[in-house]
Amino acid sequence: MKVLELLASRHFTGPAEPILHLMSGLSARGHEVHFAHTQQPPGTLADKVPPVIVVHKDVRLERKGLVLPGQLADRRRLALAMAGDGRWIVHVHTSHDHWTGLLLKRRLGRRCVLIRSVHESRVAKRRLGDVPLFGAVDGTIAVSEAMKAKLVEAYDLPPERVAVVRGAVDHEMFRPNLPTEAILAEIDAAPGDPLIGIVSRIKPGRGHELLAEVFAPLASEFPNAKLLIVGRGEGKDALVAKVAAMGLEGQVRFLGYRRDDLPNILNAMRAKVLLGEGSDGTCRAALEAMACGTPVIASAVGSLKENILDGETGTLVEPGKRDALTAAMRAYIEDSRLSETQGAAARARVEYVFTVDAMVRQVEEFFQSTLDATS
Repeated sequence: MKVLELLASRHFTGPAEPILHLMSGLSARGHEVHFAHTQQPPGTLADKVPPVIVVHKDVRLERKGLVLPGQLADRRRLALAMAGDGRWIVHVHTSHDHWTGLLLKRRLGRRCVLIRSVHESRVAKRRLGDVPLFGAVDGTIAVSEAMKAKLVEAYDLPPERVAVVRGAVDHEMFRPNLPTEAILAEIDAAPGDPLIGIVSRIKPGRGHELLAEVFAPLASEFPNAKLLIVGRGEGKDALVAKVAAMGLEGQVRFLGYRRDDLPNILNAMRAKVLLGEGSDGTCRAALEAMACGTPVIASAVGSLKENILDGETGTLVEPGKRDALTAAMRAYIEDSRLSETQGAAARARVEYVFTVDAMVRQVEEFFQSTLDATS
């Protein structure tokens, strides 16, 4: 199988990491994998691409809509690289690279099988500008059953040509029983202190201010409890000021962006909170916590409603419901056994459903079935 992955992004964020996992997995299974992504100005993605992947560095992949001259040039370069016998899977991920994929399909005809992955719930809402894009796809991949239903209705897609492929996490990197002494020393916490955390970009819509407000009365009631805020973003200064105004500096700790020791930080938490989907509809941040044996308190939105089993691997709360969020946080602060029991179930669910191998296998099977259906 020949696969061309297109991604109009230059940063290692959102869907970039699972796309790299997918390409590595397909390559390991013997498929020929090519990749083109936005490289100018330089970003954080280029250095992450595995050397076994053929990268088309002369392709621009403009990120602003249908930039026809640049996209026609990209089509010419890619068509030359795809010359010869055999059919290609062209796998696209955003509207920007979807336009390039559509131009390729029109150029190559039956030699090009166009598949779109949808990573964000907002894309599943009908938009006139996306009608020609979804009208030309041979197959679509959604991250949840709810997203699939919305896509089928919004763009009148054949249900049999829309696959649900759930998120995936590196469950060897993110695992339970990792040492937590360093993070406990950093935040001046003792073993057994109840730590609740959020790992998310700090920006409006992610729920950080609500979380701080809900935590304030709990902080007074449980003086050894701490709220860990992991991440960076344009809303950090305002959030720091809000926390200071509430007198919570001692119990709300800002840890900044973390990567290498993130699994250790997740291991230290009794529960992780996620109050929005962000740019990755699979909500991989929740899966990373589950893989570490940490239950998740999450808003009942998007794929979180399907990935988290309420009362078994975490707790689902209705968006904006302060009382429900308070009750959930209180339950984990008061009872470490609840965290241990649900955390073990969360880890087991990750190993059964959300592995990289499972994701790659499902996508590979859908690619092949789409090739067969369009032959």
